[in-house]
Amino acid sequence: LFRRDQHLCLYCGKPFPEHALTRDHIVPSSKGGRDRWSNVVSACRRCNQRKGNRCLEEIDMDLLALPYVPNMAEYLALINSHRIRGDQMAFLRSQFGKNSRLL
Repeated sequence: LFRRDQHLCLYCGKPFPEHALTRDHIVPSSKGGRDRWSNVVSACRRCNQRKGNRCLEEIDMDLLALPYVPNMAEYLALINSHRIRGDQMAFLRSQFGKNSRLL
């Protein structure tokens, strides 16, 4: 998730190391939100605490980018980013979705 969102908090837009990020459910689990790619984003601790157990419509916060489900090539690149050779990554990039933030 953090690699998909490029280690950015999708609320304030600031970059963070992985240990300083949290997963935030856009629609909280307690309100029926599912634990799926399309409902979770990277958030810094401050923004996650500020949002709390509320939906975005309830507070004055916006997402800077919409979450998306990585296709298979993006997923392989995300989980193997340190072990993929340059030529393999070039092939995978050619398969990324048109809206991918991994390009």
